[in-house]
Amino acid sequence: MLVRSERLGEDIANGLAKASLEVKRDMEVVTSEAKGISEGWEETIVLCALNMIDNDELTKRLADIEGRREGEKAWWNNRRQTIMDRLLMELEEGYFDDLLAHPTPRQSPISRGKQHGRK
Repeated sequence: MLVRSERLGEDIANGLAKASLEVKRDMEVVTSEAKGISEGWEETIVLCALNMIDNDELTKRLADIEGRREGEKAWWNNRRQTIMDRLLMELEEGYFDDLLAHPTPRQSPISRGKQHGRK
């Protein structure tokens, strides 16, 4: 179907089909050898192989994450420092002077209720 819709070339499709057949043959060989060891052993071998593949994939993902961690940590530290520098610059330039000179009083919910005639 992918070949007909020209999303996948014939040579790639043929390669995938060939690889699929090889995997099936390998599975048949492993299964027959496992049966020779002990009845029902083929399921255990296949499950162990799948677990090994999953573990390998997770290990690679973890290594990728670990590899990016230091770079991202440095980026966030740089970002934090940039924000702090800007804030300090704005403070030095007096950007917040008006706000600091005339702060708005904060009222508790209790004091607001008294203003509106509530007890």
